[in-house]
Amino acid sequence: PEAGPGQGDAPMTEGMTGVLEQITTGNILEALRRLYELGDADPLARFNRALYAPLDEGGDQLLQDERDRLLGLLSGATGRERAMVLYNLGCISLAQDEVVEARLYFRQALDAAPDFIPARHNLAHTADLLAEEDEAEVLYHEVLAASPGMTLSKLNMALIDLELGRRESGLEALRALVAEQPRNASLVLYLCRAVLASADPSEAAEVPMLLGEVADWQQYPDLRECHAYASFLLNELPEAERA
Repeated sequence: PEAGPGQGDAPMTEGMTGVLEQITTGNILEALRRLYELGDADPLARFNRALYAPLDEGGDQLLQDERDRLLGLLSGATGRERAMVLYNLGCISLAQDEVVEARLYFRQALDAAPDFIPARHNLAHTADLLAEEDEAEVLYHEVLAASPGMTLSKLNMALIDLELGRRESGLEALRALVAEQPRNASLVLYLCRAVLASADPSEAAEVPMLLGEVADWQQYPDLRECHAYASFLLNELPEAERA
């Protein structure tokens, strides 16, 4: 997962602040749920919906219009403002699957503001997407050295372990994150998926216990899917079929 775009010159509403805080904690499921509860009157909410979950009609045009607006601001922007413009351009490029272009924008954002943590995190994310995991891990370690509470970077490092076949290390890291935030729906989702990947019934028994810590977990289709598959592996076939 990537960090969300900053506010730029748009006003940050209380609801949108909550959404971005949830993203920082790694709880993308809850962030998206809150994002879709915000009204269309919030331009930053519309922008983020187009980036994270492009279901709204006209989302592609919204992103293109925002890209054009940001490019127009670049020539007169300096310092932190320039970093924010470049960062948001990088987020748009990621949403449009232009990963190499996104990486360039995030690097330029860091040139303008080396302490801009979300840009460093997203630069690491682009390296991971380009299968440059060694570089990604170096950058994530830099993020955590500057901001030890950046759960999103810890999560992505655990996912890199899983990608590279370091399953035990990845599971250990995910379990540590869930132990810190047992009600974080997204962290529980990633751990459930990692556990279920082995298709081992003895491991699947952990899933119902993890889900039980998340209030109203049934509201998230991804968690319901984990419950259904765990039930199947545990030979609870009627429950699996209902789920």
